[in-house]
Amino acid sequence: YHLPMVSVKNAVVDQFYKKPGAGRVMVKNQFFYDVYHPSNLGHTVMADCLNEAFKKGLQAPATEANITDVAAVYSTDFADVELIDRKSVTDDIEIITGDFDSIDTELQAVERNLDLITTPEFPNNWMHEKGDKSFKMRLTCKRLMMIMKDSASAASGIAEAYVDGKLARSFNPREVGWTHCNSLVVFRSDESKSHEIEIKMAKGYENNPFTILGFGVVR
Repeated sequence: YHLPMVSVKNAVVDQFYKKPGAGRVMVKNQFFYDVYHPSNLGHTVMADCLNEAFKKGLQAPATEANITDVAAVYSTDFADVELIDRKSVTDDIEIITGDFDSIDTELQAVERNLDLITTPEFPNNWMHEKGDKSFKMRLTCKRLMMIMKDSASAASGIAEAYVDGKLARSFNPREVGWTHCNSLVVFRSDESKSHEIEIKMAKGYENNPFTILGFGVVR
């Protein structure tokens, strides 16, 4: 998209290997708090890098002559996605919950805005605990995502999504291995029409838990 990029790698990695007094500002253990995530100090360095990029951008403001429209690199198929969960189901969507009638409270939680406490994500969900009755939904749309709960629990079961009677994909909550929210495409098309969506537990997993956190719908 011809946008500026900020490389934190270029900013910090080389100096990790320098000796004190020879250019090293901080060590790895100060920048990271585990093998992936920056510490508070590491995030401060990242913020400083971004601020420097903004300062340089303000010194050379864009003009109409150097602003160009660039086609999407991937797609805009889900640019107008709408969240549907237990509390936001609209009148034109029919849902039969079947055995996905419980509410999961063991959810990924995050700090929002300046909160010092965490807030669970997607609390208005549909959870399957046991049973073979499917979750069924009829709606008119052209694209659909399902947000599922990934889990580290060995008890979690595999679910399958059917669109108009045909298997569209399966969902394995243990594939990633830790509790978080995972959005996956169920189907995509260019025509908006009525579809029957069925989510059911795969054979042998009828008595295992699985949580539908919500759906992303493009009308």
